[in-house]
Amino acid sequence: PIRVLVNNAAHDERHTIESVTQEYWDDRFAVNLRHQFFAAQAVAPDMAAAGGGSIVNLGSVSWLVGQGGMPAYLSAKAAVAGLTRALARDLGPKNIRVNCIVPGWIMTERQIQLWLTPEGEQELLRR
Repeated sequence: PIRVLVNNAAHDERHTIESVTQEYWDDRFAVNLRHQFFAAQAVAPDMAAAGGGSIVNLGSVSWLVGQGGMPAYLSAKAAVAGLTRALARDLGPKNIRVNCIVPGWIMTERQIQLWLTPEGEQELLRR
């Protein structure tokens, strides 16, 4: 039986308020939020039957610190926190823990190549 689920997927492409279309908004929520709910929904029965389990959702600190330049991403990652609370409340009685980790900026090659600037790095350190 499945006892652990780690929900980790993201797309943090930078975008402006003016550039966001309905399709882009929906896509950001699909990549950053929707899978977390449906994966949890899929494994919860097995976890409950096994006597419990643990679901770990990956959020982002970006929305907590008010990072600019990607409103759809920040909105979806803020919703991960709300989803986590809702799932924890509903699945807790079945001995299924649901928690959210909110990491800071992970300096992957992609992040460094696309978005890291000296000014941005100083802003991160300031926060």
